[in-house]
Amino acid sequence: MEAKKLVEDVEIETHNVYIVEREVADVLETSKLKLQEAIKQNEEEIQICAWELYALVDSVSKYKEHMASKISEMKSNLSETAGAVSDSYKGSLSAHNLPYGNNLAWVENGIKMSLGLTMEHGMDLKVQWKFVQ
Repeated sequence: MEAKKLVEDVEIETHNVYIVEREVADVLETSKLKLQEAIKQNEEEIQICAWELYALVDSVSKYKEHMASKISEMKSNLSETAGAVSDSYKGSLSAHNLPYGNNLAWVENGIKMSLGLTMEHGMDLKVQWKFVQ
């Protein structure tokens, strides 16, 4: 009787261990599936972020090129204006009616520019311009 009771106890414990092992295997499989899904979602999110970053870098690069072109154009226009002003002053002013250090300053597209005109050596007009970013 005692041996029969022990055998029954061992069988019950064996069955209980089998049930626990099966539950652990189910939890492990569920955890693996959840991990795979999380990895997949993270990879998709990383791809989206990478494309957004690429688009941003491309946009900044294009804007930089555009601004460099605009600045070059503004410098060219300023240089042409300085030349035209110089030619105009040379034709219409003498050394006596142009005080030393005449300056003209203005802001164009948010960029400060200044033009300085001075007479040197009689009728020689010196033109200086500054382009400050």
